[in-house]
Amino acid sequence: VVKGEDGKTKVVGTPTESALLGFGLILGGDSKFYNDKYKIVKVEPFNSTRKKMSVLVSLPNSNNKTRAFCKGASEIVVKMCDKVVNSKGKVVDLIEQQRNSINEVINSFASEALRTLCIAFTDIEGGSDGNNTIPEDKYTLIAIIGIKDPVRPGVKEAVKTCL
Repeated sequence: VVKGEDGKTKVVGTPTESALLGFGLILGGDSKFYNDKYKIVKVEPFNSTRKKMSVLVSLPNSNNKTRAFCKGASEIVVKMCDKVVNSKGKVVDLIEQQRNSINEVINSFASEALRTLCIAFTDIEGGSDGNNTIPEDKYTLIAIIGIKDPVRPGVKEAVKTCL
């Protein structure tokens, strides 16, 4: 997040990261505050085979406790979740009926030509192991987000060529 010459806040990065960070700022988030408070321990960048990325952060004021955040293709990340943050902000077990409703939302977004991302977290008691391994299960689902990707340059011409 940087201040432009016009004094307005700008988000610099990939389109997806910029959209998510921009959304967080609209909701009142403060990226500097969180970057100062939560120190990054490990990052697993997005991988097109795994279709997700993860980050491990140390939690402040805790005895060696860490939290892993995961963001990626909904069909991948939802399967990693066994809990969900409900409408009241409470973490509850993710039951089959809710899982079905979540999949309906994902399919609804997809039918509107939106790419969906799932965001989830899991806390690791006692910190991470010496290898800073990021878990693959027991996550809590935070949100499903629908993103409308812009048409890439050259796509219109490619479609005309195909036609």
